[in-house]
Amino acid sequence: MLVKVYGVDAVSKKCVFEWFKRFRDGKVDVKDEPRSGRPPTSTTPDNIERVRRMLADDLRLSLRMIAEELKMSLDSVSNIIHEHLQKLLYTNRSIEDLGYFYTGPPFYHAINRPISLPPTSSPRVKFRLFTPSNPEEAYEQEITQESLSNSTFDPTLETKFLIHGFMSDLDYDDVRFETKDVLLRVGNYNVFIVDWTQHNGFPYAQAVANTRVVGALVAKMIHFLMNETGITPESIHLIGHSLGAHTSGYAGERIPGLGRITGIYLYFHNRIGWNINSVVEINNDTIIINTLNTELV
Repeated sequence: MLVKVYGVDAVSKKCVFEWFKRFRDGKVDVKDEPRSGRPPTSTTPDNIERVRRMLADDLRLSLRMIAEELKMSLDSVSNIIHEHLQKLLYTNRSIEDLGYFYTGPPFYHAINRPISLPPTSSPRVKFRLFTPSNPEEAYEQEITQESLSNSTFDPTLETKFLIHGFMSDLDYDDVRFETKDVLLRVGNYNVFIVDWTQHNGFPYAQAVANTRVVGALVAKMIHFLMNETGITPESIHLIGHSLGAHTSGYAGERIPGLGRITGIYLYFHNRIGWNINSVVEINNDTIIINTLNTELV
């Protein structure tokens, strides 16, 4: 691959060692020295402007897509964005009733999260409610008093929220429905399956960003139920898989005293979705947080 991209000089022992050391150390600020047969690597004003124009047209472009289009090295594109353009790309999106969503630090990080997008401004999330009264057929709970008056929600029961992750289509073979069945078999609960399938697809960076607004909507539903029915935050348990675990963290951040969060297979190894421990602050001392990384779920 090195030969194909960078020419025959890429196979020298020194070159291979330099690249290996750079990738091993996770460095992105090392300047490439241009060599014969390699793509241009300098962060010249012309190259900075070329990258800026591409990002202005489409913020969803990956570093690799930009590098291939402009025939530049990944390091050069990364350096240009991190050192010259990133601050210009920060946004602070306002979403009605949910607040502001900033894309700068801590949601941006040069190594772990180099692409920080704002969440969708028109979130479409459904809350499918199952209880002992309707264990098979979901009631679509909305955040309105009219919907609650017709709901099967029982304020005397503990409440579970099951939140899927990246690329789930939430069909009836989905593990969330199996989990719901098990929960209702072993106890009496209100079980919400949170459907954010309109916002969990490619590009992955956008799905990561959307977890923030979905988490805010989950928190809004919880606050609504607390205010209207008198349930306590301690009776709430959020169970999230993959990006659903990150979504749970964002919801929990907005609910002081929330009872429990269970995060399953959080993708800590994926740099762009690293944020659950680094940007989410749970504002209480009583919450129980479980994490489980497994390929079996």
